[in-house]
Amino acid sequence: MKIAFDATSGATAAVEPTRTADLTMQFLGGDLQNALQTSGALVGTFEGTQGTDDRGHEADDLIFFSTADSPQHVDANGEVKQVELTMVETPGEITCLSGG
Repeated sequence: MKIAFDATSGATAAVEPTRTADLTMQFLGGDLQNALQTSGALVGTFEGTQGTDDRGHEADDLIFFSTADSPQHVDANGEVKQVELTMVETPGEITCLSGG
């Protein structure tokens, strides 16, 4: 039994980074798909800033407005939300931090 539990635990740990990346891309894809157009009645801008974090590493920022999917109406979106994405670069890896 212990061997089976260890194998399950190892397989779960190996799949976790891929699952996390997939969930992140689903959230990001939805926000970008529902982003407000840059012209028309509802206008939203894409504002990017180049920056660094407190350790001196790259930490660029992107702010834009999007709509949230509406669970009650399949053909309509819900409220407008501001999305802020921050890319933080550390030696050897890149992390995307998202806030909405």
